[in-house]
Amino acid sequence: MAEPYSARHAWHDSHSSGLARGMARAVLEVGNCARGLRAAIGYTVAAHVQDAVAGLPLALRLFGDHLYSPLAGAHEQAVAERLVLEHAQRRHKPMRNPKRQFAPYIVAAALHRYRQINQGGQGAGIDPLPTPEALRGWILATYLVRLESANWGREWAPFLQVCMDVCADLDGEALAPVASRMGNLLA
Repeated sequence: MAEPYSARHAWHDSHSSGLARGMARAVLEVGNCARGLRAAIGYTVAAHVQDAVAGLPLALRLFGDHLYSPLAGAHEQAVAERLVLEHAQRRHKPMRNPKRQFAPYIVAAALHRYRQINQGGQGAGIDPLPTPEALRGWILATYLVRLESANWGREWAPFLQVCMDVCADLDGEALAPVASRMGNLLA
């Protein structure tokens, strides 16, 4: 049985011209129709998805692009990290200055982790940073910043969980109009 075509898949495929043609088959289960017709249907579906994405607030759109668009780059990543940091700081208890300077690295790791887990479309990806050691190692390798392991559970685990929760909430908010549009196309 084929895996359902998700809003995540649709976001990704609508930004890739080679994959947009396949959207017709995946979304509408269009089988034996003329090749040109299938491509036209696929591009139409892609246009609807892109229209839903374009209606999002800019920061939320760039967050979604960072997660799912094959065209995303450093700008989308920076905006996504800033958005997650802002939301996480609002939800988490205030941090003192020495600790606050390391928060963006935890956010970057959480966003990397969330993206890898969810990039497959259904949230079935493998967690690339399943342990505090792996997460600290990724931060060290990526940013050359060493986080202490002492009191990890007290110092950083709660903030990391808040960041993961923020990613999930923002992801749901970004995908909602895409899922709604897909539902309308299939109705």
